Amino acid sequence: MHRMTSLLTSDRPVPPALLDYERLVADGKPKMVALIASMRKLITILNVMVREQQAWKTTQQTT
Repeated sequence: MHRMTSLLTSDRPVPPALLDYERLVADGKPKMVALIASMRKLITILNVMVREQQAWKTTQQTT
Protein backbone atom coordinates (compact mmCIF):
# COMPACT_ATOMS: atom_id res chain seq x y z
CA MET A 1 0.00 0.00 0.00
CA HIS A 2 2.94 2.33 0.66
CA ARG A 3 3.96 2.22 -3.01
CA MET A 4 0.44 3.13 -4.13
CA THR A 5 0.32 6.08 -1.76
CA SER A 6 3.68 7.32 -3.02
CA LEU A 7 2.40 7.10 -6.61
CA LEU A 8 -0.52 9.34 -5.75
CA THR A 9 1.77 12.01 -4.27
CA SER A 10 4.34 12.06 -7.08
CA ASP A 11 4.51 14.55 -9.96
CA ARG A 12 4.02 11.78 -12.54
CA PRO A 13 0.62 11.03 -14.08
CA VAL A 14 -1.51 8.66 -12.01
CA PRO A 15 -2.58 5.47 -13.80
CA PRO A 16 -6.38 5.16 -14.09
CA ALA A 17 -6.29 1.69 -12.54
CA LEU A 18 -4.72 3.12 -9.38
CA LEU A 19 -7.44 5.75 -9.09
CA ASP A 20 -10.10 3.05 -9.46
CA TYR A 21 -8.39 0.93 -6.81
CA GLU A 22 -8.21 3.81 -4.32
CA ARG A 23 -11.88 4.70 -4.94
CA LEU A 24 -13.07 1.12 -4.46
CA VAL A 25 -11.08 0.68 -1.24
CA ALA A 26 -12.44 4.01 0.04
CA ASP A 27 -15.94 2.72 -0.73
CA GLY A 28 -15.30 -0.26 1.55
CA LYS A 29 -14.41 -3.01 -0.94
CA PRO A 30 -11.85 -5.57 0.21
CA LYS A 31 -8.40 -4.77 -1.18
CA MET A 32 -8.16 -7.94 -3.28
CA VAL A 33 -11.59 -7.31 -4.84
CA ALA A 34 -10.59 -3.72 -5.63
CA LEU A 35 -7.28 -4.86 -7.13
CA ILE A 36 -8.90 -7.43 -9.41
CA ALA A 37 -11.63 -5.01 -10.51
CA SER A 38 -9.03 -2.35 -11.33
CA MET A 39 -6.84 -4.75 -13.26
CA ARG A 40 -9.82 -6.08 -15.19
CA LYS A 41 -10.75 -2.54 -16.22
CA LEU A 42 -7.16 -1.87 -17.29
CA ILE A 43 -7.04 -5.07 -19.37
CA THR A 44 -10.29 -4.06 -21.07
CA ILE A 45 -8.84 -0.66 -21.94
CA LEU A 46 -5.64 -2.25 -23.26
CA ASN A 47 -7.58 -4.73 -25.39
CA VAL A 48 -9.50 -1.87 -27.03
CA MET A 49 -6.22 -0.01 -27.62
CA VAL A 50 -4.74 -3.05 -29.38
CA ARG A 51 -7.88 -3.54 -31.46
CA GLU A 52 -7.96 0.13 -32.47
CA GLN A 53 -4.14 0.33 -32.83
CA GLN A 54 -3.93 3.29 -30.46
CA ALA A 55 -1.00 4.39 -28.34
CA TRP A 56 -1.24 4.94 -24.58
CA LYS A 57 -1.90 8.62 -23.87
CA THR A 58 -0.94 9.93 -20.47
CA THR A 59 -2.67 12.95 -19.03
CA GLN A 60 -1.37 14.95 -16.10
CA GLN A 61 -3.76 14.71 -13.16
CA THR A 62 -4.14 17.96 -11.24
CA THR A 63 -5.17 17.76 -7.60
